[in-house]
Amino acid sequence: MACVSCVLGIPGTGKTQFCLQLSSLLKREFCDSSVLIVSYDSLIPAKEEELLINSSINDPKLSEWKNRRRRIVNAVGGLLGDFFEKQEFANEEMEEIRTSILAQNKIDKSLRLNKNLFVIIDDNLYYRSMRYEYFQVARTYECGFCQIYLNCDISIALQRNTSRMHSVSEEVIKAMANKLEEPLPDKSQWEKYSISICTSFEVTDSELSKTTELIRTSIENPFQQLNEIDEEIKQNSRQISNTNIIHQVDNFLRKAAGQLIKQLNCYTVLQSFIITHFLFPFKGKSASQINEVNTARQTVLKAVKSGYLILPSELTTLVETGLIVNASKSDKLKEFLLEKLKEQLSKC
Repeated sequence: MACVSCVLGIPGTGKTQFCLQLSSLLKREFCDSSVLIVSYDSLIPAKEEELLINSSINDPKLSEWKNRRRRIVNAVGGLLGDFFEKQEFANEEMEEIRTSILAQNKIDKSLRLNKNLFVIIDDNLYYRSMRYEYFQVARTYECGFCQIYLNCDISIALQRNTSRMHSVSEEVIKAMANKLEEPLPDKSQWEKYSISICTSFEVTDSELSKTTELIRTSIENPFQQLNEIDEEIKQNSRQISNTNIIHQVDNFLRKAAGQLIKQLNCYTVLQSFIITHFLFPFKGKSASQINEVNTARQTVLKAVKSGYLILPSELTTLVETGLIVNASKSDKLKEFLLEKLKEQLSKC
């Protein structure tokens, strides 16, 4: 049996120490097991992460950062494939990451020689989408998946950070704290095996035991591959898609862009609209202006997808809980996105 456990939290919450404690406990409770701690601090330099937290959405380094993270996810998938004897490594880059993970965990033998495999992801994982990638990997091999959210007072995290060998800037920690999307086990089907542990103080044995029990439960109830999910879960997936933030934002931006493009059919109306709402000169109807509207829409959507444009928390909650059925009916969301669209158009 196998399980992928995502340990998330901002820098300074004690993730690395917690992962070591959890690893020791798993080895004691589950005989004949291999435990792999996938430490992002060891695989991606902290300074590189820090630079990219504050980079713009058009920064080419951002794309490379995402690619590096994707390769780590793929390497973890390959390790599970190796354990289940379903996949062999052929990609040189994936083999390098795989070798690094095994070396960091001092494993020099085949994972297939043990009955159990526990993969612990040690990373900030502040976006839900980052964790969802590991859920997809776990679902592929029908193994357990769970999330362990370590939270503590930000002042304590900042204080601990100063004593770290490779400390993170205070600005980055605060930015991560603002961006962090907590697991929603009561609202999201794939996040139902999640636990929150306060690490402002020392983690107790009881809390560690609850974590191993969560892991055991997730192993006993693995998620099936998508083509085997029953109709009820498909219906839930459709509902989640309908209330998904990106889906709603995309719908609104398309409508807003469509309305602006229609305005191009009449220069007088368009000129009045631009002067009234955007306050910048507009030189009449042209194909380039239509392209500018579409480019502005795509830029705003990309910013939301990448996390560099953060929706106000109250709007995020409304969308995730399904209280906004259609984004265009939410005045606050409408005003927020329209303002961002204006900002992008003013740069054209």
